[in-house]
Amino acid sequence: MNFLSNLTPFLIRIRPILMSLSILQLLTSVAVVSSGPSKVGTGGPREVSIGGPAGEIEEIILPDGTIVDPDSPQATAARRAATRGSASAKGGAGATSAAAGSLGAGVTVDSIKLGFIVVSNNDRLLSNYGVQGGAIGDTKDQVNAVVNDVNARGGILGRKVIADIRVWDATGNAEAQHNQFCAGFTQDSKVFAVLSPWNPPPSFAPCLAKAKTLFINESLLQADQETFTELSPYLVSGLFSSSRGSIAMARALHEQGFFASGSKLGIVRGNTPAFERVSNNYFKPALASFGITPFDEVPASGTSQAQAAAQRFKDKGVDHVAFLTAAGGTPLFFMNFAQSQTYFPKYGLASPDSPAFLAQAAPYSQLRGAMAAGWAPGLDVLDSEGPPYSAAERRCFDIHAKAGTNYPSRNEGGTPALMFCDMIWLFEEVAIKAGKTLNTGTWSEALATLGTSHQTTITFGTNFGPGIRDGAYQYRPMAYDDSPSCRCFKYTGPEQNVPR
Repeated sequence: MNFLSNLTPFLIRIRPILMSLSILQLLTSVAVVSSGPSKVGTGGPREVSIGGPAGEIEEIILPDGTIVDPDSPQATAARRAATRGSASAKGGAGATSAAAGSLGAGVTVDSIKLGFIVVSNNDRLLSNYGVQGGAIGDTKDQVNAVVNDVNARGGILGRKVIADIRVWDATGNAEAQHNQFCAGFTQDSKVFAVLSPWNPPPSFAPCLAKAKTLFINESLLQADQETFTELSPYLVSGLFSSSRGSIAMARALHEQGFFASGSKLGIVRGNTPAFERVSNNYFKPALASFGITPFDEVPASGTSQAQAAAQRFKDKGVDHVAFLTAAGGTPLFFMNFAQSQTYFPKYGLASPDSPAFLAQAAPYSQLRGAMAAGWAPGLDVLDSEGPPYSAAERRCFDIHAKAGTNYPSRNEGGTPALMFCDMIWLFEEVAIKAGKTLNTGTWSEALATLGTSHQTTITFGTNFGPGIRDGAYQYRPMAYDDSPSCRCFKYTGPEQNVPR
């Protein structure tokens, strides 16, 4: 399966991160500096520190979700209004709050407008690369089935969901199309939020954030922790950030004895400064904690660079290769070329590489001895090797069956269907907690109180809290079984937590 709809290039630039793991854990647990979450409709401005010095307030989120500079006139007026409201409340039952809040963009008393991105011509794109499989189903039908179900249940607190669906032609220019999507969502339709499981160009999430539009993205390639913090409260995912995903991968490989004594480890990472930072500040420090020092590292994206990396590693005697990539493209090209050169290293992978897809598309002799970290069963393993369907997964597939589309498996078309269910239900659950006064501020504060209650359809569990915008927190170790009856990946152990 491949959910990166523009394979050229494979990689999405993510923001720099310059903090140690200990600082990361601090920032992810204490991102909101306030006296506590304000109540819906009565809260004052929230002060948010984004990666700055301890105690330094870098922005203010007003009750309507607007972000302003802490020294701006709007921030000063909001503080004064909140103070007056607090004083009035103490004065008697007839007092009113001056910071009552307002409805966000795309929200009326009876409707909520949400934006969705669906994909066309993905199969044609894959066939251009000689890749078979990776069917994703009719993604427009996947959206409509779940939205129609929400509306049949009365909508969200009585508000009907209006779906603004934009079609991404996978064979076209991704940047140009997403520029049009952003303008359409934020200027023409004025949606409250955009939901997408696809890897967007690097400018898309910042474009939505600049327009104060929420973006729920459950793609294979996730932003790093700094980007989640920088774009807060507008960027949200039910999956790992790329930062914590690389730590999960290092841990899973170590747990299974991947790093054999005397072996030479080569790292293939995305050919961007961001992947270099993820490698330097997360993956390699995690390896160092296990006493592992990589022998070589090569940036690569696309066919020619992947082939060059394979040739270089072969020439240097690298016998273990770990990938910090997404969507399976670079590993697949690397393995196909390595096969032609009779080069058979052992591979380390993770869910963003789509191991289930690689098990079908890559030569099985290349995958002997491969190990991985998995946190998305539909991307990791065949259904026969995965856990039983959860109640949330069964509910999603039942909705699609009633709508006339049957997904008999988590794999391929079943995975984007499950992703749309997950994103829509996550939005719905948080919006209900936010209450009738729905805006970015109230939705974000409600997300911070969600904890582990969201019943995910994609990963093993989510845990949202103050400052936590990437909900996944567990992975499972995996290994490739090359027996003729399988030739597939299998989980080899139970869920493990990745600390924040």
